[in-house]
Amino acid sequence: LEICNQILASKDSSEGWVNAHNLRLNILKTETFFQMEKVNLPNQAFRVFLSYRNTPVIYLRLVQVEKEMKKKIEDLYEKENWQYLLKAPVFKSWEQALPLPADHLQHTTEIPVEGIGSGEYLLITSTAKDFDIDKSTLSARHFFVSPISFVRNGKEIYVLHRETGQPLAGAKIDAWNRIYNQKEAEYKEEWYKSFETNQHGYVELSDIMNESDRNMPYKLAITYQKESLFIDEWMSDYYWSRNNTENEAPIDNRQYFFFTDRAIYRPGQTVYFKAIGIIPDDEKRFIPLTRHKGKYILRNVNSDIVDSLELTSNEYGSVSGSFRLPSTGLMGQFTLQDADGHGFYSFSVEEYKRPKFFVEYEKIKGAYRVGDTITVTGSAQAYAGNAIDGAKVKYRVVREARFIYPWLFKRWWQPSSPSQEIVNGETTTDA
Repeated sequence: LEICNQILASKDSSEGWVNAHNLRLNILKTETFFQMEKVNLPNQAFRVFLSYRNTPVIYLRLVQVEKEMKKKIEDLYEKENWQYLLKAPVFKSWEQALPLPADHLQHTTEIPVEGIGSGEYLLITSTAKDFDIDKSTLSARHFFVSPISFVRNGKEIYVLHRETGQPLAGAKIDAWNRIYNQKEAEYKEEWYKSFETNQHGYVELSDIMNESDRNMPYKLAITYQKESLFIDEWMSDYYWSRNNTENEAPIDNRQYFFFTDRAIYRPGQTVYFKAIGIIPDDEKRFIPLTRHKGKYILRNVNSDIVDSLELTSNEYGSVSGSFRLPSTGLMGQFTLQDADGHGFYSFSVEEYKRPKFFVEYEKIKGAYRVGDTITVTGSAQAYAGNAIDGAKVKYRVVREARFIYPWLFKRWWQPSSPSQEIVNGETTTDA
């Protein structure tokens, strides 16, 4: 942190200054994360394990979860979830002071929570007293308070008292699954059946779980006397961390796209190019980089600078220019780029010869069987338009296997079938 402060005292706009600024923000960033038992005993105190950094106090809030609340938060996006949860009636709230060494490292502690009655709750924590989404770090966890517990072994379930371990005879179990309704484009709860434990607290879910399905239904609702426990496999934990990027030093996110008049050049030729500069904004749009003066560089195969230009973009964010390639030296991949490294384009420089003629074949007409003689006719023509006669032609015929119903070989093995040359020879073009 001290080194970052020394660098930031210079107040320049170099990459090192920007990195030091953002590193300092990361060192001072506030972080929290907590864990707890999924189910706790009624009216008995329990503990929350908290991991934290750079906060001297944590604010806690308990919210009772109702059926409509669970359905609502499943259908919302993350920030909307939090806005909805933080408006819910508060069952209980308090704050806890935390030991805070001046080392800016992660620390852990345990926070006691007083006993509460049976039910379904959310514990929400915040680093700010007002639980502001944009200015604090928020965490939340869904949990139950119930004297009921269960042990599952495949299809078999034992329902027990959470504190004493005694079996709960006559406990009722309702099982649901989560089915996607294509017409309404949403998930629906589908009730299967009710079960009841025997004198040993035992029940088998064989009616709704076959041998190939070892997963428990989406939700089990266990009721015993006036107590209940809902095991919801889809109910998740919710986390929100404030976005610190608004305090970060601005990042140069320019992008350049290069275009040339061809993809391959000979030594000594002129490369004509165009570059378009853009800046992405926060809404994922692209703004032209207009009236911007920049330097553009041509590098050779060894990344040495061959030449450079200073150009100013027009109202559309584009520039255009040209470079003369060296007549001597190494050939290969040359590169165009802007001086700040926000875009580049590679092209080939080779001592190639332009083709002077081309060959075309006439399409084969008709159907042939094994043993038939096939005549192949073609022509060789110069790009000037004249036919080329007396040219030596080398040819070869290769046989390749083709299997009927090729899609069947996605399921069965296809035998090896390498290609095989069956004839080769020479001929001469005529007039």
